[in-house]
Amino acid sequence: MKKRKVYYSFHDIPSVRGSNPVYPYAYSYGESHGWHFSETEIKHILIAMFTLAFAFSIIFISNGWDILSAVGMGFLGIVSSFLLHELGHKFTAQRFGMWAEFRAYPMGLLTVIIFMLISISTGFPIIFAAPGAVYIMGPAGRREIGIVSIAGPSVNFLIALISFPLFLIFYESGIGSLFGMICLINSLLAVFNLIPLGPLDGRKVIEWNALIWAALLIPSLILLVAVENMVYLI
Repeated sequence: MKKRKVYYSFHDIPSVRGSNPVYPYAYSYGESHGWHFSETEIKHILIAMFTLAFAFSIIFISNGWDILSAVGMGFLGIVSSFLLHELGHKFTAQRFGMWAEFRAYPMGLLTVIIFMLISISTGFPIIFAAPGAVYIMGPAGRREIGIVSIAGPSVNFLIALISFPLFLIFYESGIGSLFGMICLINSLLAVFNLIPLGPLDGRKVIEWNALIWAALLIPSLILLVAVENMVYLI
């Protein structure tokens, strides 16, 4: 019996004539193939991470941070929020046997830079960070899509939940500020992505299970309010 070939990268998958027009690629969906990254995906992840880390670092510097702390916080903030959020989506989708890869898009990267400039000029430390997203392909029902969608915000909530007590323990030290910012960024990202509008995760989660959506949104919002009030008191 001929062994079926499995393709792990979108760019390696040949087009198949007469196949399903929605998923016209020879990929064995429905089976978990482990965690895989293509070279193209890695490049897109690095571009998105560099852009976000640069933008966050510049914003921190403009708000009085020293360069070393700003760059370190920019990098840690991106790794602990954006990267792990997207990997949550990717690995969950792959667990369901779907093709899943991150792709950055130019307008998203440009928007990050524009918001960075607005933040610097206004002195208000905020940035719209949407440089790309994990694209998935494969047969999936509302349940699978809902679980894949909630995976990202769940990762952010867990990171915020872990960093919050560390922030309280080291409240008056430099490392306390670090944990506070990590908690703030992740709780903010969790709440933002759970908004049930447009392409955000919240819309797909609430269509699958409104109770689970609320069960994650409410504690994320409480955590965000708590850490936000305390961070700005430091």
